[in-house]
Amino acid sequence: MSTAGGAPQPAAADSLMNEIRTFGRLPRKVSGATKEDKAERQLAKRLGYAKAHGQFSAEQLQELDSMSNAGGAPQPAAADSLMNEIRSLGRLPLRVRGQEAHKRAERNLAARFIEAKGKGIFTREQLQELDSLGDAGGASQPADELMQEIRSFGRLPRRVRGDAEAQQSERDLAQRMTNAQKKKRFSEAQLAELSTFAAGCRHVA
Repeated sequence: MSTAGGAPQPAAADSLMNEIRTFGRLPRKVSGATKEDKAERQLAKRLGYAKAHGQFSAEQLQELDSMSNAGGAPQPAAADSLMNEIRSLGRLPLRVRGQEAHKRAERNLAARFIEAKGKGIFTREQLQELDSLGDAGGASQPADELMQEIRSFGRLPRRVRGDAEAQQSERDLAQRMTNAQKKKRFSEAQLAELSTFAAGCRHVA
């Protein structure tokens, strides 16, 4: 069994490649303590081990290289695939809280969407379509669900600075709350509850 440790393992390599394809990009040894961060670190570690032990075929290595090289360049196929996922969702994905499968999937889609925008892979037409989805998306999340997220957060979210996932999530929640307030989606009871959160923040400050 020990002799197989450094030899190519086609089945294991195929399984790992499928995980990386599903992930949508090369995993990195990211910092952070969320389940997503830990999962990406573990996937990156397994990728590094498999490459070091020669488990990938030449074709698989070429595919991995193409994922790496495409990181800073436009990726029409990737953009089209991502657009199709967002269209299927019917709105812009959000960094929603919760461990249900559909919420984890939406968080993953939101992370990939944000990364893709940052890399500029979308065409002008796609960006216009995303803007229209954003306008519609602000009205698509029920006020009750948004209130539950704010209650779980424990205070009024703010547009904090920083690139950590927790800070990005808080900014996203703050933006959705502001949009909901502007569009008068909250009931009087919900607005009163938000006021108590605001008063609590002032007392803490």
